[in-house]
This record gives sequence, structure tokens and C-alpha cells, in this order.
Amino acid sequence: MPKKVTLPKWLLKLMRTRDMTLEQAYDFVRKHGFKVSIGWLSMHKDLWKPKRKRELVFREEDKYLDSDLAKRIMLFKGKHLEDMSEKKHFTAKDLEKFTERTPEACAEFARQCLVWKGKPIELQDYQLKMIEGWLGPKPTVYPIGRGGGKDFTLAVFLAWYLTVNPGTRAIVICPAQRQVKTFIHENLALLFQTSGVLYDSIEKFIEEEFRLTNGSVVFTYGATSFIKGKHHIDFIFCNEAAEIPEHVFENVLLPMLGSHESKGHLSIIGVPGGQQGYFWKAYQDSSPDINDPKAKFYRIQLPTEVNKYYSKEQLEMNRRLMSHDVFLQEHMAQFLDVEGALFTQQIIEMMKEDYETRFGIVDNKKQYYAGIDWGRTGSYTVVVILSYDPKEKFARVEYIQGMRKAFPEQLAWIKAADNIYNFKCLMVERMGLGIPPSDELRKDLGSRKVKYFIPSAKIWFDAFTHLRDAAVNNKLVIPASELKLISQLRLLSFKIKGEHITVKSEGKDDYAQALAIAYWAIKKRGRAGVAGKL
Repeated sequence: MPKKVTLPKWLLKLMRTRDMTLEQAYDFVRKHGFKVSIGWLSMHKDLWKPKRKRELVFREEDKYLDSDLAKRIMLFKGKHLEDMSEKKHFTAKDLEKFTERTPEACAEFARQCLVWKGKPIELQDYQLKMIEGWLGPKPTVYPIGRGGGKDFTLAVFLAWYLTVNPGTRAIVICPAQRQVKTFIHENLALLFQTSGVLYDSIEKFIEEEFRLTNGSVVFTYGATSFIKGKHHIDFIFCNEAAEIPEHVFENVLLPMLGSHESKGHLSIIGVPGGQQGYFWKAYQDSSPDINDPKAKFYRIQLPTEVNKYYSKEQLEMNRRLMSHDVFLQEHMAQFLDVEGALFTQQIIEMMKEDYETRFGIVDNKKQYYAGIDWGRTGSYTVVVILSYDPKEKFARVEYIQGMRKAFPEQLAWIKAADNIYNFKCLMVERMGLGIPPSDELRKDLGSRKVKYFIPSAKIWFDAFTHLRDAAVNNKLVIPASELKLISQLRLLSFKIKGEHITVKSEGKDDYAQALAIAYWAIKKRGRAGVAGKL
């Protein structure tokens, strides 16, 4: 019978006073004349690892941290990184409870195994209702207000379901790759990496695949990625579904679910985007009654206010600052019928392209233009930078900057941007509070470069019509990840009665207006004077 390997208590106690890696522990044991394998040390970490991390405090003599100023200041302020949850040993009864196919099992798993901002996760009632739908027999459609916690809820559900159901295969689709990265890095992976009982469960973690040691996997894609060829899929979650093209649902996702023996679950989630597209179609064919035989989808409508962690003060401020329609869509999760809309879903799809904007990248073969919509009280100043190929007559949004700062700081940023891009034309909206900074910018950079855009209903109509024509003729692209810009374009509308033109939500569509001004600058680049008064 092989001799049982052990270490004396005094040595184990000494080891627990130090925070050592596995290799350091191995060398430490051998140094004291004992022989054990690294494998034994790995299996018995509970004997020699400290019960909790050694508390770091700021000390003047800690010169080894001189090259890590961030950590020195953190310790100086008495702050600490969030520790992962403690390691636990679960009984068979605990494991049996986790594996029940109920929202309550997911809630117990989250409470026992996951942490968020250093605290155990307590799911709210509406989150349990969402999970109940995902476990149900019908596909689900969840219109949810901005700030409703959809990414977090989905990440908690996936962490639980993938862990307790080996071999699960799920797909998460977002409009653009940048949103995919945000979901994985800031939600799903973070839950595993801060869990003392799950951090070793990650087998593979790359941009498009998150795989666990039990064979469960989540594939993550942008809507424009090549996503065919996946079979036996248990779940497909379409995040920010209003921005996912309809043909992706019909030609790619739905056929993929049909390859599963029991048919996989489709869930459509996000802020509504008007009465158009597959999201709207699914909503029309849904019911809040999960047992309604006439409805194909189970529906839960979730305004932002259901999330108790979203600031009530911020919600009320948004109610005052946003136009009525924007608030209904963004926070009340309502599908709006935009009468007289210039930018239909089809036109917006023609404009969208999956790429990331980057500041300061200049192509000397292109010209650069900027449009500025000055921010009023409580609003953002928005700057849109376009590149323009004069041969192809093709424009592309290169960067969007929203600034809520004092005008001197905004002007300094704009002048710095001009030093980099050497704008062919920089067009500014000159009205109200925007008159002084517009005049100062023109004085500093010159009237040949800085042009005034003096708005009126007719000029806005002409500028947005010009923008729409460029989109229809495939002469303009915008990043698919800029959801605020896309939402504003979709809600924009005009009413024409005789010679009178009425702009809907004028002055509150800052991102869309800055884009229209920037593209209008291209049209006016060869002319002198003021846009709208030529």
C-alpha cells in the first residue's frame, strides 16, 4: 500500500501566511527538505493556500510598485480590487438543486456561485420572468428599455445553463462585432473570472467562441459575420434585434434552429426600432400569455423602470430632455409608427457597415469634413468626421465625438482634430448658444474652412434628403455599432403641407443632425457663404 503523502502542520501553517504560486510553493517545500509533487500541491491547495488574499496596504517603502503607479494610488486611497467569490464545496443536494430546470434554480446558482461588484447576485422578479420564458416551449420576444439589464440577465442565464447542462450549444448575435466583445468581456467572461467555483471551468476563450470544460459553448457573432455552418444549436439570442437585418433571421438563424432534434430556442431582445423588420413581426405574433395557442412568440415588455438599479433621477432627467417619441422607444420599449420617415429600415440597412471608428487615422488620398451640432443646456455637442473619396464620390463616417464640456474645451478638441485631419470644410450649426463658439472657430481657423449652417425647417429637410439620397445610391456608410445615430435617423420625420415643412423632434436629434451637417458640407465645399442662405 503506497505511503500517504503529507506535510507537517507547522510547515502548512507557515505556507498559509504567504501568498505563493504553485511553483513558489513547490520550491518552498523542497527548500525545507520535503518532497511532494506539483500535482499533489495543486490538488491540496486548501491545505497551504491562505484562506483569503493578503490585504495590501499603502507603504512608502514599497519601491517595487514604483513602476505601477495605478496600483500605488489605489493602495494610497485605501481601495482594493474586487476579490473573486470564495471557493466552496457543494454537496450532492446542492448540485441537484442547481440542475433543476427552473428560474429558481438559476437564482440559487447566481446567489451561491456568482458575484457582481464584490457581492452575490440577487436576481429581480422581471429577470426571473425572462428566464422562465427562455426555459419555456415558445420562442421569446423581449422589447426592453435602455438600461434594463438585458446583457447582464442573459450572461447570468448562460453562466448557469451552460454549467449545469453539459454540451449546451448557444449563439449570441449582435448588430456589430464591437457589441459582441462588450457582451463577452464585460458580462459573460467576467462572471466566470470572478467566481471562485467557475474560473477553472473556462477551456477556451477567443473572440467568437467561449467554451467550458464540460463541452458547453457559446458562439458570438456580429450580424454581418459569416455565421452559417453551426448545427445542433440549443439557443439563439438576438441582442439589439432591431438592428439585425431581416434576411439574417430568415436565411441564416431560423434554418440553423431546425437542425436540432427538439428545435432550439430563439430569443429576440432589445430596444424597439419602429414598426418594421423581423423584431416587429415577431412582436405582432406574440402574446404575454405563454400558453396562448394562437401566438407563436411569448412576449414580455420591459420598460427601463423595471430595473430597480437604474437611477430614477436619471430616468426623469431623460424624460425631460428627450423628445416624447424617443423616450417612448428608448425607455418605455414601445414600437413607434413614424409617419413621414425619411430613413426606412431598408435605407438604414443600406447605410450600415460593421467597422470600428478610429480617431486620427488619415488617408492622404481622401478629403475630410466635419459637422458640428452644438450642445445646449444638459445636451451633448456632437462632432461627426467624414472621409470623402472625390473620385468615387463616396463618404464614410470615420469618427463621432459626443462632448458635454465647457465650450473652450470643446473648441480646443476641434482645433486639435483639425491639426490631424486638415478639414476641407468644417461646418457648424450657428444658432442660439452655438453662435459664440461658431464665430470663434471661424475667427481662429478662417472663413474658407469654417462654414455656417443656419438651420430652418426647409434647410434641415434639404440636408437630410441629400443624406438619404447618398445612402440610397450607396455613396455613404455609417458604423453598425452607432445605435444612437441609427435610432435618431429612424425616428426622424417631416410633414409637408403646401409650402410649410414641419420637422419632427427638431433640435433633439444631435447625432443625426451632426451627420447631416457634415455631409451637407461636402455639397457646399466649392461655394462661399452660408449654408441655407446661398
